Amino acid sequence: MCLTTLSGQNNIEKNPVLSDSLALIAYDNKDFENYFKYFIQYENNLDSSKDSKFKVRSLYQHTERFFNLGLYQQSKELALKEIALDSDLDHIINSTFTSLSYVILAKSQNALKEYQKAKQTYLDAIVLVKKISNHEKPLRLASALNNLGMQYLDYESNKDSALWYFQKAKETMVTSSISNHPFYGVLNENIAHIEYDQGNYTIAKEHYQNNYENVFTLTGNDRLKRNHLLSGIYLSNAYLKLNQVSEAKKVLNNLAISLDTIQNFRFGNEIEMAWLETSRELAEQEKNYQQALDLSKKLDAKKDSLHHQETQNKLLGSSILEEETINKYQALIENERLKTVNLEQINRTRFWITISTLLILLGIFIFLFSQYKQHLALARKNKEIAEQKAIAHSYRNQLLTKDLENQKQDLTNIALSTQQNVSWLEGLNDTITKYKRQGHFSKELFIKELLDSIEDKKRANTFTENLHEKIATINSEFYSKLKISHPDLTDYDIKLCTLIRINLESKDIATILNISPSSVNTSRYRIRKKLELSKGDNLTDYLKNI
Repeated sequence: MCLTTLSGQNNIEKNPVLSDSLALIAYDNKDFENYFKYFIQYENNLDSSKDSKFKVRSLYQHTERFFNLGLYQQSKELALKEIALDSDLDHIINSTFTSLSYVILAKSQNALKEYQKAKQTYLDAIVLVKKISNHEKPLRLASALNNLGMQYLDYESNKDSALWYFQKAKETMVTSSISNHPFYGVLNENIAHIEYDQGNYTIAKEHYQNNYENVFTLTGNDRLKRNHLLSGIYLSNAYLKLNQVSEAKKVLNNLAISLDTIQNFRFGNEIEMAWLETSRELAEQEKNYQQALDLSKKLDAKKDSLHHQETQNKLLGSSILEEETINKYQALIENERLKTVNLEQINRTRFWITISTLLILLGIFIFLFSQYKQHLALARKNKEIAEQKAIAHSYRNQLLTKDLENQKQDLTNIALSTQQNVSWLEGLNDTITKYKRQGHFSKELFIKELLDSIEDKKRANTFTENLHEKIATINSEFYSKLKISHPDLTDYDIKLCTLIRINLESKDIATILNISPSSVNTSRYRIRKKLELSKGDNLTDYLKNI
């Protein structure tokens, strides 16, 4: 069954509400393959939804569907996710669905043979229900107590503890004046079963009789009718145990009449089987052995018929469908897992390729920087020797008295040179990227192009170095005075003060220092604080007067 077109697939994959709706439609149509597909899309994008009530409701619904399909582990995980989403007991998002999620969680844990965890889940559910402050609290609390009682009864065979919780649940309903609710009859029945098993037939009879005559009636839905008829059969059994044969016979006759009047009753087979068993016991007590034999034959024939029907249902594929459904879901989950693993592997490969490329570039930069430093050191040494022999001491004094405007021009040249450095590095990166994309290329041609670019850069950097040294020489006296006056200034701060002192604009300073204009303004503010200037003091004027 196709629920959507290809053109709308992207919207579905990104919309948890739409995916949830389509999953519900597929589930109702028993199109489990599409149900699982849309569920996976829904779950992958659930965090994008801001509607917490939707999350709580939809997670519970999927929890119940997975449990009904026999996917107990997945149902358990979804229930835990829903409970975690609504874990703040002082601000419960939706008490109805969250309390139901506890029930499904415990059922899944029992199905997985995690019996102690299931018992703890029922205990946690009682804590949750006690936090509810609406009109549903008494009934929900009684239900939670009953669930814990059934846990003790079914999985620990602890009838005393089970009976205690059933009675506490019943007291809750009586105290809240809702003892006319059908669930009150369920509690009566649970208590009566334990009393019956323990031989307390009189007490059991009273509970069964109350259900039969007062709580459950033949009017209403099929489940109420079922409970009414079963209560009558249980009551008949109790009468037989107390040797009140006439009373048992009277009830059974009334039940036979009731069964004849009910048309298309979906619990008919279950009730008929129970009626036949009790009627056979009645016939045996009355020593009507022929009738008991006839009833036994009818009972065996009914069992054979039901067994045959069950076998036919299996042959039609009900159990096969469940297994196929589970396999399809597990196949989809495995497919998603493989996609994730492949994506992680691709990302990991890309990461190491990027790291390797960066390491190669870093190695090239370190080599170039080392060569550049050696070149500068050699040039500086040669310059010192040449200055000692050819330049008079007056030349240095002349540099110290140069006009600030000349300094600005020199610094602008440095800025241009810095920009050229950036452009050169970008060009170098483009060259490497170009060869990288070629896949197969000439290593000799690649290395020659890199070396040519490096040689060009070496020649271009000579001029920039000379300008840096000139500025350092010209401002040596200013550096000393500023450092003495303000010893907490860093070398970077002093360099910035020098550029501010000659009235350079922020964008020029940013270019020289290879930072953003906004960073220059931030640095100005920090330096003003270090120089302890008031709001009305001009930073440039202050630096010029040092």
